[in-house]
Amino acid sequence: MSINLEKDLCFVLMRFSRRLSRRVNFALRGLELTGEQVAMLDAIEAMPLPRGTDVRVALGLDPSTVSANLKPLLRQGLIVTFEDPVDHRARRLQLSPEGRRRLRLAREILLEIDSLVRGRLEERGVLKDITSALNLMWSGLDEGKRLPEKTRS
Repeated sequence: MSINLEKDLCFVLMRFSRRLSRRVNFALRGLELTGEQVAMLDAIEAMPLPRGTDVRVALGLDPSTVSANLKPLLRQGLIVTFEDPVDHRARRLQLSPEGRRRLRLAREILLEIDSLVRGRLEERGVLKDITSALNLMWSGLDEGKRLPEKTRS
């Protein structure tokens, strides 16, 4: 069986994801943020004094991605770290006032992009179908159900 890059669902989703990421990153460049960094700021704000591990788990990221994205946020003063009072080895994360301000601005930009994408899908009459299908697919993955693995022969 050959793979059709134009019709295979995984490749279509990956291509869409890359294009959307580029668009988001381009729109956020004036704030000196990337989409992943905004997601991290959002996760840090949503959790009570998270550790890097908490953010990693919440966003489904690998440790190196979290480290690579935390460093510029720390350098820009958007987050602050402090020692966990119970576990002195752990570092807790918190948004700075500037981090909150930039997150608010980033959310406005992301809402514009979301409106654009939703509008295009609504024009074609597929927004509800696509949203429902993706939510069903991902909720199954979140429940520990694995996608089948194809074995090589």
